[in-house]
Amino acid sequence: MTAVAKDPNAGDTLTYAWTAAAGTFSASASATTNWTAPSTEGPVVLTLTVRDAQGAEARLSVTLTVTTPTGEALVQASFNLWPRVTRIVASETAVEVGGTTVVTALAADADGEALSYLWTAGCEGTWTDARQSFTSFTPSALPPAAEDCNRCPLTVTVRDGRGGVGTGTLRICVGPRNSPRFHPEIVSASPAAATVPASARMTFRVMARDAQASALTFQWTAGGGTFEPPVSGATSSEAVWLPPSCIASGAQPTVTATVENALGLSAVKTFTVTGLPACAFSGWSSAGTLSSARAYVRGELLHSGQVLAAGGYTVGEGDMAAKPVSELYDSATRVWTPTGSMTIGRREHTLTRLPSGKVLAVGGYTRITDIPPLATAELYDPATGTWTQTGSMALGRFGHEAVLLPSGEVLVVGGLVGKANGGSPTATAELYNPATGTWRATASLPVSRRLHAAALLASGKVLVTGGTSSDFIPLGTTELYDPATGTWSATGSLVQPRSMHSLTVLASGQVLVAGGSNKTQLITTAEVYDPATQSWREVGKMVQGRTRAASVLLPSGRVLVTGGSAVFGTTSETRASELFDPVSGTWTATSSLARARIEPGAVLLPSGQFLVLGGFASGSVSSAELYTE
Repeated sequence: MTAVAKDPNAGDTLTYAWTAAAGTFSASASATTNWTAPSTEGPVVLTLTVRDAQGAEARLSVTLTVTTPTGEALVQASFNLWPRVTRIVASETAVEVGGTTVVTALAADADGEALSYLWTAGCEGTWTDARQSFTSFTPSALPPAAEDCNRCPLTVTVRDGRGGVGTGTLRICVGPRNSPRFHPEIVSASPAAATVPASARMTFRVMARDAQASALTFQWTAGGGTFEPPVSGATSSEAVWLPPSCIASGAQPTVTATVENALGLSAVKTFTVTGLPACAFSGWSSAGTLSSARAYVRGELLHSGQVLAAGGYTVGEGDMAAKPVSELYDSATRVWTPTGSMTIGRREHTLTRLPSGKVLAVGGYTRITDIPPLATAELYDPATGTWTQTGSMALGRFGHEAVLLPSGEVLVVGGLVGKANGGSPTATAELYNPATGTWRATASLPVSRRLHAAALLASGKVLVTGGTSSDFIPLGTTELYDPATGTWSATGSLVQPRSMHSLTVLASGQVLVAGGSNKTQLITTAEVYDPATQSWREVGKMVQGRTRAASVLLPSGRVLVTGGSAVFGTTSETRASELFDPVSGTWTATSSLARARIEPGAVLLPSGQFLVLGGFASGSVSSAELYTE
């Protein structure tokens, strides 16, 4: 016996099972088998059942007539295709005990034979005629409860008279019918516009109705302030609210009335209140949460006032591949929303806003492998929310510095090249021209640098400080790039060589470097560079030494330094923040971050608030925080 079976689902695994009332099979689980007839005469039905991996099955029967040998063999065979139940329909799929549903079975037999039917139920009840293709079933008791409904299986068995059998099952719900349940409805509310009056007392009213005519209860809540005892009736409620004297900057207080009926269903009316002054606040506050925790995420301010966050990676996630994720921060709502994805995931890259308003992402790498870092660059267009590729650098790099020049070109300098899982420092520099979307080489640094810092001076020149070279010893030299000549020149050396330090241009045009590390320890000193004399001088000692911190010039002229690593040679993150006063040359502690983080994305907002996002802290960080001076 040889069977050929086909399954419309490509790749599905089929199993075979041969059965017979008499005789034996040499391989009952194979598509090909030998059958040995019994010693008695008469017809024998051989059945093949084929099943797929999902549990679906098909059967085929063949009847063989066994006769006594008379010197010749005579085999009479006839095939029988089993009937199939194609559909079961019910007039009601949910009935109460004592209720009736009419069920109809639709069956097909490829041989065109007459079919017989037999209905059975998996719960107590009666049939009007269980041997018809259509019949009525009346449940007489509740079946055992299931998760979603009292399920009662109604099964029909169809036979063709030649041993072929097909079955089908429909499950109905037996139990009390659910009565309609309606939420109460708030039909009117006042005031339509809620602005705090001079008297600082506000009266709110709501009227409601309930479709079930059940009793209503009212509750008043607010995001601040207090209520006088509300006055409520059967269908209305009135509450007098005493607002707070001030609110947090950017917040909008609300007053909410909740109406609940006897069924536990409710309706809500929320009033948004305006006119309250902002409270004086200084320190850190929550700025929402990124869509995913990311280290080495970068941030850049857009012309709209929104902040673009792009790239980074999640520690402990697979091979820690960089993510192409981008999202936008709205300072008015403190909410992050997705925007178009980068063309490739990047970490340890740079973001630079161009005069056109577009943002240039440069370099970085996707995975820690032996392959070179990325030489590609791409542009984010805030008007469309999309990224597109632009010209590539001559040399892939990560951990570099990028500075927007007065000409609108972008200078990229230093970093690591060669391979992503180590690499070597480079002295090369390149210029990006937004008008042509192309890069060109410019003069190289006198010495290769990584973990350095760079900034644009008021003169239009670019100052590069510290870092390490190929020997990984921190550098004390600093250099100036002149865009007019495309050349580098030495300027005054740091008092203390350092790498992984912060760099901030002061309101005076002088430059502050703070913290970092040397070959053996963290550096707690800070230094100020005077472009007029091209010299450095030490200023006050920091409260805490740190590397890979975020820093910013605040509207007051003071410098905030926050986060970073506070233990030499480790990634022991810190929450501590401190302020540098250029007038006194001293440092003072200020409020700490809620979440410690190393090398977070950092952006100064038009409001003067300082936003930090993501970073590394024994894993990746998803939160963002705002500092208000």
